[in-house]
Amino acid sequence: MSFYTQSLKTEIQDPRINVSNTRAEFRLQDENAVYLSNLRLANIGITATADEWNAAAGSLAVIDSIILFDDGTELCAMRDFDLYSAWKNYHKDNAANKSINNFLIKNALGYEVKGENTDTASEKIAPLFDPVQYTTSEATTKQGWLDLKSCMPFLASVSYLPQQVFKNLRLVINYKSAIGSSQNTTAPILITDQMVDSASKQKLVSAFKGASYVSVLHDSFVVDAVSGLTTTGETKTQEVAKMLKGYDNKVLNKLLVIFTPQTTDRENDYLGKLGSQMYLNQKVNIRVNGRNLLVGDGYDTPAKTLAGMNETYGTHNTYMNRIALPADSNGQSVLGTQTTATLGQQSYVGFLVREYIEQMELEIKRDGEFDDGAADQTLVRNNASFVVNTFGECPTTLEVQPDGTYLIAYTA
Repeated sequence: MSFYTQSLKTEIQDPRINVSNTRAEFRLQDENAVYLSNLRLANIGITATADEWNAAAGSLAVIDSIILFDDGTELCAMRDFDLYSAWKNYHKDNAANKSINNFLIKNALGYEVKGENTDTASEKIAPLFDPVQYTTSEATTKQGWLDLKSCMPFLASVSYLPQQVFKNLRLVINYKSAIGSSQNTTAPILITDQMVDSASKQKLVSAFKGASYVSVLHDSFVVDAVSGLTTTGETKTQEVAKMLKGYDNKVLNKLLVIFTPQTTDRENDYLGKLGSQMYLNQKVNIRVNGRNLLVGDGYDTPAKTLAGMNETYGTHNTYMNRIALPADSNGQSVLGTQTTATLGQQSYVGFLVREYIEQMELEIKRDGEFDDGAADQTLVRNNASFVVNTFGECPTTLEVQPDGTYLIAYTA
């Protein structure tokens, strides 16, 4: 049946709670209401000293987590939302980032070949638009729009949310600590569609039996800096193996691994800490229930890493998967300023697992190298400490019981 009839009412809600730089909360508590699951957030942004939004996440960089509750029961959550949304945008194709995302969320990941108006300069691969600005005035700062289905799998798995089942829905947005100078978050708004025809509502409520969807879970650990480098030309291999306990006793379909730099040496004006840093001679593998998932060192070259991401997740908005790019015969690079600055900082790692996890270990190898120009070797890009952030997709079911209550469980 078509939902978009005269029986549908669209509402715009202000947050019930809105604490700048901390959290905003919306409540969907109209008695016997049936909301469509296409919840949308708008006016996502900040006022701060004028600067550009993060090129990968855009205005979504200000959000730390989004959680949908029914009373105290967590229905769906996306934690480390800024980091995950930066990858989700990278996961889109170039046309979507060029034509849609730049306008909706204010990022800058859509590329084109731009000519240079000189006789000697080469054409460059560069973003279609530069990152959009926020300002000190809410009237002029550029704010974002978000379809919650795109980041909350539970909402994507159902068509509607009957209040007879979910009696006290709360949408909670937690913000990041300040990403801009003298920052204040702007008050977001929630756009909802509600079924108002009584007969249609009754049919929808009777037909709702639950949902099967994929929960995106998060686990992380820190890799220490490579230390002890003292001599010009010296290199040192670091090997790390850490348990990921967040996926134990669950079926894990896919695992996304993001290497998040922690030092100012690796921050830039475009991605900040929302990319995934490639390291020298990097090798990544996982052990699942006592055996290596991939042969040998697993993803041990940039080409294998990129191929693995493509096989696991599909299309990505990438142009290179290298730390650096040599100039052409005329001394020119094919990359523009921003694309050069982000080279080697969107090296995500993906594993297709599809197993019940009793125990899982992530294995990482990289080479540190002595840098003659660095006062502190532990802050050099290839030596610095970083956080390994992982996002795993685990099948989940929500089943409505005969008494109208429901059970949520991970699929065994």
